Amino acid sequence: EENEALQQDEAKKAQALVQLVQAGILTTNEARRQLGLDVPQVEAVPLAQVEEREEAQPHKMLVHTVPVEAILYDLARWRSKCKRVGGLADFESQVIPPEVAEAVKFLAQERGDWAAAFSWMRMAAKAEPDREAEERLRKALLRTLQRRLDEVVAATQTTSPTVDSVLAALDGMADDLRAVIEPALVGVATDAALAEAVRIGLYPDIVAINRLALEWASAYSYELIRGLTDTTRQVVSRAVTDFLATPGMTVGDLRAMLEPAFGPVRAEMIAITEVTRANAQSTMILQSLFREWGLEMARVWRTSHDERVCPVCAPNEGKPEWEWTWPDGPPAHPRCRCWATLEMRRRR
Repeated sequence: EENEALQQDEAKKAQALVQLVQAGILTTNEARRQLGLDVPQVEAVPLAQVEEREEAQPHKMLVHTVPVEAILYDLARWRSKCKRVGGLADFESQVIPPEVAEAVKFLAQERGDWAAAFSWMRMAAKAEPDREAEERLRKALLRTLQRRLDEVVAATQTTSPTVDSVLAALDGMADDLRAVIEPALVGVATDAALAEAVRIGLYPDIVAINRLALEWASAYSYELIRGLTDTTRQVVSRAVTDFLATPGMTVGDLRAMLEPAFGPVRAEMIAITEVTRANAQSTMILQSLFREWGLEMARVWRTSHDERVCPVCAPNEGKPEWEWTWPDGPPAHPRCRCWATLEMRRRR
């Protein structure tokens, strides 16, 4: 404060911020935060456009006029404080909506990890899916698949192996896959829904979001895993039949035949496709919760706008769901990385 050069820098910074506010590039509150000043508290206002209903509502939903950047700024400060104390710390904020604060506490308790409670912030900041979720699921799937591959190969080295005895090594594979995939789908769908809610400024109860994500993931993962295990058993059956019937075939040859069913390529394809599906499901969850309050919102298709966008997905960019060429929405194909957002749109 006593250094003249630093005082001049601060004065120039303040003058520049005043010009940015006057030009409409920054808001007054954003400028105050840049200068380290307190930001006035913004009161939460009930959603005025929603008609009051006589029946009891399953959850509350409020709209806040706080910019998403301000919310994320204070959430980052909260996260830093948690890191310093090594756990979920108490934090007071004038801009974080109460629903978002409760969501962070809920996720920290559900996941037993304070850091995981803030993971959705990347999606809210970028307004696109969190690609790190794909990598986490890929690694977990690959570990599970490689462990099963080792057990299958070991079963062929026993005395007088048969196709049926080797296939017995796949018993329990469905449970192992479900233990990896289902929690990942719930986490992605819940986080993506919370990020989208913050982005548009409407906040359903996090418990309602998580409950719907659990219900969807439980039902969907059952069919997904049954398909994965059935395909795996078919590949193993054919490969082991050839191995047992072909003199001179080595264990290395058998592993090469089984690699497509247990290798990194399959793990990556499943991870990318299913994380995309969970992200898309998050908008359907929010859409259903908003509809309970009489608020109709349309899902809008989003692509990455890069050279990897395929001819199937590119025509859907920016279009509402009733104009999609793929009516079910993302993923339109394996390894699809598209997603959806919610907007107030009306059918023509």
